[in-house]
Amino acid sequence: MSEDLCKVPFPVQNEQSVIWRYMDFTKFVSLLDKGSLFLCRADNLGDPFEGASTELDVNSWKIDYCTRIIREGKMGYVRMQQNLQEISDGFELLKKFVYVNSWYMKEYESAAMWNLYAKTNEAVAIMSSNKRLRESLPSFDQLLVGQVRYIDYKNENMEERYITDRFFYKRKSYEHEEEIRVVLLNLQDEFPSAIHPVETEDGVYIRTEISELIDKIYVAPNSPEWFRELVERIINLYGLHKEVKRTSLDDKALY
Repeated sequence: MSEDLCKVPFPVQNEQSVIWRYMDFTKFVSLLDKGSLFLCRADNLGDPFEGASTELDVNSWKIDYCTRIIREGKMGYVRMQQNLQEISDGFELLKKFVYVNSWYMKEYESAAMWNLYAKTNEAVAIMSSNKRLRESLPSFDQLLVGQVRYIDYKNENMEERYITDRFFYKRKSYEHEEEIRVVLLNLQDEFPSAIHPVETEDGVYIRTEISELIDKIYVAPNSPEWFRELVERIINLYGLHKEVKRTSLDDKALY
């Protein structure tokens, strides 16, 4: 695939930046068992604005496009409107060819993220870093790792140079996510050998060096000690020797 189709718009500046991924126990075991990260197809992420244009951008390029077509005098009004609709449909269709895996980037774990992404106390958080994430993944041009930029979709423009740039933008109402994401673009019929499509077409699995990816593992707040011990036994069964810690949210307050 040509390199000018995709490039990271907002690289993480500090390679050692700490990142977190919160998940229930079954998803954690699946990660170990498959040795792969799951990337959800963009149209299944639940945010209708994934891959969308801002109002300001749409109005700008509509004006530019219509002005150029009118000056050329080669197309009637009806056909011009059809072309605009086809362009819009194309951007929406692009979501079916883009896959995303999200992480929370902050030095400390987040009580809010535990509540959002770990619905029970039988859950874990993987602590990693930007460097670990990138180095654990296979290397090819269509696979990008970068920060998300949060903007006002009514009054701001995207700085869009590449086809995947729009998948590194989200609305300001999501700023609390402090997101770094893995984005995969695949416009071909076949995937590279390191990538395995999910039969339901919900997403893809990307082969990952799990021992390189994971720095530490934390168990959910208020989880029983037997659960921490279970996580420890499970990772040992998979040959993964990492520290399994209780969350600092369980620390006892001093008075």
